[in-house]
Amino acid sequence: MLQELQLSAQQLLERPEAFNTGSAEILVSALLLCIKDTKIAAKTENVLRSLQNVQIIQELIGKHVKCVMSTMEKDKASLQEFSDMVEHSAVLQKHFQCYLHSILTRLNKDFSSKPNCHLLVKVSLQLFQLFPQEMRTICWKATRFNELDQYELSTGGDVLPVVTGLIYTVFSEDLDLESRLLAAMALVMFANVAPNAGTRCKMYNLLWDFTGILNTGATTDCRMSCDEKAGQYCARFQQVLQAINACNNKNSEDCNFGLEISSKHTGFAHVAFLHALLVNARVKEINNFHQAAFTAILNICTSSNYAYQAFNLLVLWFDSKMKVLREAKAKGYHQTLCSTEMKGNPLLEKTDIVSEGTFSKSLEFSLSKPMFGESSSTAVERLLSLLQRNWEHATDGVAELVHKSFSLLLEAHQREQHLADEVIANKETNFYKSLLRNVSHLPWTVRAKFEQMAALAGYVGTNILLADMPDLQQEVVNALSSNQLAKCASRFYGKHLSVTLSEASDRKDAVKIWQCYWLQPLINAISSSDTLQQHNATRYLLPSTLKVFPDAYAILTNALACANGVATTLNSKSSIDNDKRIHLTRVQWLHASIAIMQVGRQLKFITGADLEVGSLREALFHDNDVIRSGAFATLCVTPAKTERLSEVELCLLRENLSKNMNIDNAPFRNGLKTSIKVLLCRVRDSSISQVKNADRLPDQVYPAIAFVDWLYKHCLLSLYPGGCYQRRKTALDLITQVMETFLASPPAQRRKGKVPESTAKLVSLALAAGMWDFCGDPAARVLDVVLLDSVAEIREDAAYIREQYFSWPPHAGAAVDVWYGMQQWLSKGLQLCCSSRSQDCEIGALICKMIYRKCIIPGKAVISWSNGQSLGDVSLYSAGCETLNSSIDFILMLKQAVDKHLKTTTAFSKDVAPHTPVYGIILAIQRCVSCLLLDLPNVKTNDELKTLIASLLELSAKAIRLNSLVTEQEEVNPSLADISEAMERRGGQSVGSITITAEQHYLMACYWLTIKESMTLIGVIAKQVPNQWLSSIAVQIADQLVVIITRCRHRGILEATTLAASQFFQRLLLSDCEVTRLIPNNILEKVFVGINDLSAMASITRRSAGLPLLVVTILAAEPRHRKDLLKDAMSRLLSTASRREADALGENVDLPQVHALNSLRAIFRDATLSPKTLQYVDKAVMLSIDGFSSPAWTIRNSATQLFGVLVDRLLGQKDLERDSPVGTSMTAAQLFALYPNLQTYIVQQVLHTSHVCGSGALSMHPGTFPLLALLSRLAMETTVTSKHNSEAYVMLSKGLEQLLISPVFRVRELAAKSLLTLMRGNPGQR
Repeated sequence: MLQELQLSAQQLLERPEAFNTGSAEILVSALLLCIKDTKIAAKTENVLRSLQNVQIIQELIGKHVKCVMSTMEKDKASLQEFSDMVEHSAVLQKHFQCYLHSILTRLNKDFSSKPNCHLLVKVSLQLFQLFPQEMRTICWKATRFNELDQYELSTGGDVLPVVTGLIYTVFSEDLDLESRLLAAMALVMFANVAPNAGTRCKMYNLLWDFTGILNTGATTDCRMSCDEKAGQYCARFQQVLQAINACNNKNSEDCNFGLEISSKHTGFAHVAFLHALLVNARVKEINNFHQAAFTAILNICTSSNYAYQAFNLLVLWFDSKMKVLREAKAKGYHQTLCSTEMKGNPLLEKTDIVSEGTFSKSLEFSLSKPMFGESSSTAVERLLSLLQRNWEHATDGVAELVHKSFSLLLEAHQREQHLADEVIANKETNFYKSLLRNVSHLPWTVRAKFEQMAALAGYVGTNILLADMPDLQQEVVNALSSNQLAKCASRFYGKHLSVTLSEASDRKDAVKIWQCYWLQPLINAISSSDTLQQHNATRYLLPSTLKVFPDAYAILTNALACANGVATTLNSKSSIDNDKRIHLTRVQWLHASIAIMQVGRQLKFITGADLEVGSLREALFHDNDVIRSGAFATLCVTPAKTERLSEVELCLLRENLSKNMNIDNAPFRNGLKTSIKVLLCRVRDSSISQVKNADRLPDQVYPAIAFVDWLYKHCLLSLYPGGCYQRRKTALDLITQVMETFLASPPAQRRKGKVPESTAKLVSLALAAGMWDFCGDPAARVLDVVLLDSVAEIREDAAYIREQYFSWPPHAGAAVDVWYGMQQWLSKGLQLCCSSRSQDCEIGALICKMIYRKCIIPGKAVISWSNGQSLGDVSLYSAGCETLNSSIDFILMLKQAVDKHLKTTTAFSKDVAPHTPVYGIILAIQRCVSCLLLDLPNVKTNDELKTLIASLLELSAKAIRLNSLVTEQEEVNPSLADISEAMERRGGQSVGSITITAEQHYLMACYWLTIKESMTLIGVIAKQVPNQWLSSIAVQIADQLVVIITRCRHRGILEATTLAASQFFQRLLLSDCEVTRLIPNNILEKVFVGINDLSAMASITRRSAGLPLLVVTILAAEPRHRKDLLKDAMSRLLSTASRREADALGENVDLPQVHALNSLRAIFRDATLSPKTLQYVDKAVMLSIDGFSSPAWTIRNSATQLFGVLVDRLLGQKDLERDSPVGTSMTAAQLFALYPNLQTYIVQQVLHTSHVCGSGALSMHPGTFPLLALLSRLAMETTVTSKHNSEAYVMLSKGLEQLLISPVFRVRELAAKSLLTLMRGNPGQR
């Protein structure tokens, strides 16, 4: 479309007389539509600029702009259209300049509406940012005072209410953070339109001080709502703005303004304001800004709850600082001194500058003492401590910002030194060396050590690294044994090699250095018996080495040849001495050899003709799965997708592929599947070009085509009945790869990796040669047999192939016989749905779903039932056209069968249920409904389908109520014991028998499977029903889901119901209907009321059954930008869990505290909620430790489970194979910095326990052991603790020392380990 517009614009410029008004209107409408698309906005703007001088185009644009402004008062879309237009087009901005007053009037009316707040803030920002001159005229009035031009802020009109609305947005805590950030940016832009630098600085100062006052909350009532507080802020800010005029005197050009830093400046308003200042180009006008902003940002990062925004400020500060340093470097020092642009902005200022006369002297002083010159300075020490504590911050994106800040710190110091050396003297600094010493104290089990060494490598040099850390090579190799450390260790290794190459005089010297230090460790890693270490070395270290040093390939192959006792030609000039020769076992040698060949081929060091056939054949026949997998990858995977298969590769694959299809190792099978996929793509891409103009298969591609044909037929033969699972699974995977590579599937199923169109000719030529009959009758018959397999995974794979790539019905031209066969196949499926075996029911439902989707929905066949008793008495015949009614009739017939069964079961449940179960038919309905809702294009407007959905919901509810009929308890779903007792009572047996008969077992399976499949059917409807129908059935579905989740205790049912509820609640929370959107809120409210109502819980449930799952499902479904439900839920659960348990409660009552603790455990275990729940970890830890002393066993049990989850969430899983005092990368300083309240609590508990222990009592607080277990899992301190924490550390250490005399050995052991983690933090106690 854009190309057509460009052509039309060119024609208009060349022949304007050929365009009439109608054609011009179409062109303008299309251009204005394209300008809103971000992807093509720039090119559209170029077209608009080329038409600037065409009068008719400009008149039509002005007419459209006028139309937009006329509807802006009533239509929100007009405001959005204005925003899109001015954002991408400078041409359209000129047309809107005369309408700014009208836009301001519209903003004044709508700023109190929260749903439109983001758009209003965005438009306000655009007004101040894109129209600064016009907004200056509107905001400021020019006056004359003492013969000087002065300006007065206009307090009337529409500007002040807009600014007030922006202030309201910044302080409204219930609005999203993005809107609040944009509002702060708009306020700074409002300050930017001030007439002179002095006034601008005063505006900055007032904004900063004002946000500081209001963030303290000292002048507002804490009981006020967010709206009331924001309204009070706005009223006060109007008074502040009016006071600007009073101080706007003749010294308005004075730029001597500095930010006053206070510890109270840590709220989000200051975060937003600093963010706006840092991206503001006029920040240079602020004296001492970088020094003041740096202190403020450190305060924010230390104490703010907005971790991501806080550390993003730190990165922005470094970027702004680096920009100033680069400008100073580019201009030169003497030019910088005389630059008016840099006036009042010393680069690295230590003192305030109050006049231009002292500017040069102050700059000299600041350059002689750079801001980051010494690692021992207070600012740098505080910054490094902050970065170290948050290096592995759990909030998304924060860790990356911390890493970037560390790298920018190193670069800033280097630029400061270069700038200072040019001006004063060339002084050496120990900054990087001191940082390296700090890093060397870190344990090798933390990622921070490798990542910081990688950042420092380019500044300290590799020689210092290798000299200061003699175990560096071995520790890098050891890190490959951990997935947590492998990537960061590999990145350090790659950086180390790059620095080595840059430091060496030439490449040969660099290779010698690598060979001296890294050859032996690298070969040890790629030949290691540790599978994970060998895999990571092959994946990371070896490619990094060969990319930096290509000559290393010859050195590695030479070393392996010598280790094998074979001298190569590459080694003739420089043989390895016997004492330096690498000694490897045969298995190790094969590991290393295959790894080098595999990586070498991927990096194009060798081709298929250069492969060592002997080594490959030995590896392919080896009993080690890793070696064989690497050998297959070496044969199949190449960087060039069009590389043809050599005879050696084809021969080796034919010899070994069939012997490796029944391997029990799942990673090996996955690797084999991936390798064969690449191989098949090579065959396809290399053959397409050869057959482009051929009428038969060329001789050069015939071997590869024959290999694919052999592979396909061999896979079909491997699907014989009774074969092992591994062989059949591998065969189906390979058949799927063949189909996906050579046969085109429907576009909706394949979005990536589509088959090239020219592949069809290749397939036709192969068919003409008697090969590649992928979809013939033999293959179809084999797959039909596999569809009856008892393994679900095998059935589903075969069904996918049969459904996607085979014709339906087979050989449609054969008429009667074909449909008779399909009829028998459908009858077989329906009969299997009525089986008492769940596997048979799943097979029958799968067959029904395939025929329904491929024959009935497309209208190829019509089905009818006879009046017989059997469900399988059906007739299937050809149909002339697509009919929705036949699709619905099929499901209705299945529904009637379920209704009939439920009526019979109600009267004769014990006799009928085992022989005619209903869950198979419900499963068939579920699969057919899913296909119907997905495949029919006119599903949203069909009333019959809507009626069908409603009836199916009623059917599911009726089937679920079957359980209550059995147990005669409608308020609670039964357990297995309840069902057994109910069946015994109905059968006249004595209750309490410990044995379950086969008939009872069938009954219980029938009941549970019926409920499970019914809930799955409800989930399918809830997930796929059109949005127009959702509001009418949402309450009914929600009630049914809640009943099952909160009352059922069967794991299979809970899992199925929770999955359905998760997808359903996500749709509800994103609904446009407010009533529908509030359903999850109402459910949570009922849950919390039920938890606190003891009478609502009828019996003791194991781990609160599905109640925690319901809470987590709703909270996880909440959109990311809204976490109001989570905040409210955590507050109420923590409050309930901390309540004192009631006295004299019976054993048949669920305590509210138990439900609350179990719900908290489920919330903290959920990975999707992890970033938002970290702020509650300290309260939950204290709560769980207190729960250990509860007299109720259920509370103690729940508290124990919650504590285990919290420890794993805080510190990660413990490595049992490498059990050591250091079990995590988090130190006590980092833990207490994140959770200061937890530090106070732990110190108090330890002191109390030590006092009891010192008095000689044998009993201790029940929470002592978990508390010590938490402390013992921390990492050792590597830096001296700050003065703020030193007193707490001393008290904690004294308390732990007292526990060393405890009579309990385990307490003494954990106390000693806990002291070890604190030791380095107290050098005096060490």
